[in-house]
Amino acid sequence: MMSKSTVVVAAAGIAIFMAFTIAYVIPSSTAQEGMKTDVVRDTVTLLLDWKRIEPNDFILIYDATPYHIMNGHVALRVPCDADGEPVITVQVGNAEEGLLEEPELNLLDKVSEKGKMCVYHADLMSTHEEGKAMGKVVDVVLKNPHNKVVTLPRGSSVVVGVNEIMKGEEHSNGHM
Repeated sequence: MMSKSTVVVAAAGIAIFMAFTIAYVIPSSTAQEGMKTDVVRDTVTLLLDWKRIEPNDFILIYDATPYHIMNGHVALRVPCDADGEPVITVQVGNAEEGLLEEPELNLLDKVSEKGKMCVYHADLMSTHEEGKAMGKVVDVVLKNPHNKVVTLPRGSSVVVGVNEIMKGEEHSNGHM
């Protein structure tokens, strides 16, 4: 009979093996002609228990450089006010170029309790519009838009999932 610790180690080994097995790249093409993309599955989960964000500051949570996120998703669980507005925001775009904006966050009413903790979802997609934050989505940040420190309570979390990427034009010739 296997001990409990042997089962835990075996389960962890299987989980790590599966994570590496799933992280493959398959060439594909997008609806926009001439744009070669790669299908990937990369997920980052961050537990934000007791994380402190200074006034008007941010935490960088995902950087896809030198790729643009063509298809992805953000899920956020944080405190919210009585109207369901989150105490922090998600911003996406290109931090290097100073182009960040909020994607449309959708409140999930069935798993949210307004005035306490709320869950939000947002889709990520690069539009390739020059000079726009959503033109080349490479960075995802959590922003404290307030003039006071925000300390996130236990149970706060964010998940970024990336499904499809495209190498940036500025990196296509092997230049970084």
